[in-house]
Amino acid sequence: MGKEIGGETLTEPSVTKVWKPATVEEATMIKNKRKQSAAYIAGGTLLQLQKEQGTPLPSHLIRLDQLTAFSKIQEKEDSVEVGAFVTLAECVHHPLLEGQARLLQEAALAVASPAVRNRGTIGGNIAYGIGDTIPAMLALDCDITWMDEDQKLTTSLWYFLQYARKEEALILSIQIPKQFSSDKRYAFYQKVGRRESFIPSLVTASIVCDKNQRGEIDHIRIAAAGGSSQPVRLENCEAFLIGRSLTNRCLDELHERIVDEFLPASDPFVSKQYKQIVAANLMTAELAKFIEK
Repeated sequence: MGKEIGGETLTEPSVTKVWKPATVEEATMIKNKRKQSAAYIAGGTLLQLQKEQGTPLPSHLIRLDQLTAFSKIQEKEDSVEVGAFVTLAECVHHPLLEGQARLLQEAALAVASPAVRNRGTIGGNIAYGIGDTIPAMLALDCDITWMDEDQKLTTSLWYFLQYARKEEALILSIQIPKQFSSDKRYAFYQKVGRRESFIPSLVTASIVCDKNQRGEIDHIRIAAAGGSSQPVRLENCEAFLIGRSLTNRCLDELHERIVDEFLPASDPFVSKQYKQIVAANLMTAELAKFIEK
């Protein structure tokens, strides 16, 4: 209730209650009951960023950092599983990822500053929707496990971003398929920005590409993002390259296709067209290095 002072009704500041659920089920129950008035929090860097941008804290915060089952990186039969509450700094230094997901380590290292990486989590970076690690995980063909109300689901990260990402989703882990070592594989990640830290990237791009014995592309994932645009896979460009040998003519055509398919939003400093050209230049230049390999 507000109270009237000097002819104006003043609203009392909302009080934020912090919940400490002991289980995933308890966390989702709290969230489902309070809907938009509650938010999950692990490292807290995303909520801090939103607060600095003028968004008030919700009335209820649901702490997740005590759910330790999702705070570790572990090897599975066909994948490496990264718990959603693993920090970005842990991703950068973990030996399992060094062997199986170097791209994710590069992407985690590109996020903001050491202080942010020490607190920010991989799950939070996905929940952000435009996190710098997402293109790397799309290129690595990662799966994601999350709670949708009281149902535990696992799909590809690409499906999740397109159809299932919503505020109520509680991200639990990502699964990175085990990578095989081959001279015929090329992997690439790069973030292009106006500064090293804090300002959103202009363009972020990542590629994982395999050639067969005939020198033809038999597997490729191309992912791109830019500024406030949600990361996407360039599926039409991927389909164009499958079964082809990389040549300069092929890359010229790919350049045009990237410009057509990658549709980032303009921002106050950089146009959509500029980002499209940067992404196309960046990715075709990197793939050109793979021609002679």
